[in-house]
Amino acid sequence: MLALRTPQLRFCSFSVSLRNTGTMASSSDLQNNLNAILANIDEAAQQAKSQMKPILLAVSKTKPSSMIQELYDGGHRDFGENYVQELDSKAAELSGSCPEMRWHYIGTLQTNKISKLASIENLYCVQTISSIKHCDTFDKEMEKRGRMLNVMVQMNSSGEEQKGGQDEENCLDLAKHVTEKCANLNLFGFMTIGSFDRDPNEHNPDFDLLFKLREKWCQQAGKDVKNYHLSMGMSNDYVQAIKQGSTVVRVGSSIFGARIYKK
Repeated sequence: MLALRTPQLRFCSFSVSLRNTGTMASSSDLQNNLNAILANIDEAAQQAKSQMKPILLAVSKTKPSSMIQELYDGGHRDFGENYVQELDSKAAELSGSCPEMRWHYIGTLQTNKISKLASIENLYCVQTISSIKHCDTFDKEMEKRGRMLNVMVQMNSSGEEQKGGQDEENCLDLAKHVTEKCANLNLFGFMTIGSFDRDPNEHNPDFDLLFKLREKWCQQAGKDVKNYHLSMGMSNDYVQAIKQGSTVVRVGSSIFGARIYKK
């Protein structure tokens, strides 16, 4: 019986920049920053617990579409956004010039915005599923559109109330619901934010919890772990996350420069 708690969601933002602290990365810096991150990912992957090649998700929130276009033109395809309206606007603006774009939504989910989110062209994955209502609403919306959507179940590995996600038991129940009850959704894997208080250079118990969650799910469902991604690690700790098994890292300010928020 699934008894999900209703999290008090307040999405936290965190940014660490390799270049141009306090400013956006210049045109010449963008590809250099991306290449540096990719090199770090390749090096970390050699020490990783996972056999899967990590995906670099370039988190472009608050950044102009022109910066996304530049990285896309350079060959990058996976981009992440935190806000539905911003993602909707950028997807519309870039739809013609970026036909192979893979958009990932990584922000807090509000049920009343799921329909708009589901309608976004090239929406590839929603990483923050944390309730049966989320699952069922997306399933109905994707059925209307005649296409599948990748989803990830979000775990609250740190136990902090301000972060979204569920505990292990509820995550397992959600994964089962997606695979058994939602014909238009594909369980892509599991996601966590983790505590910002962890030392980014030390072994992170939050990452262990997500790694073990996937193992437990695969044992319970009789599935291969290679079928499910783990989204964990951001600009400050993505290297450590990969060493501990992450297959999707969400990196923003280390690529694009410091974020700009409206006052």
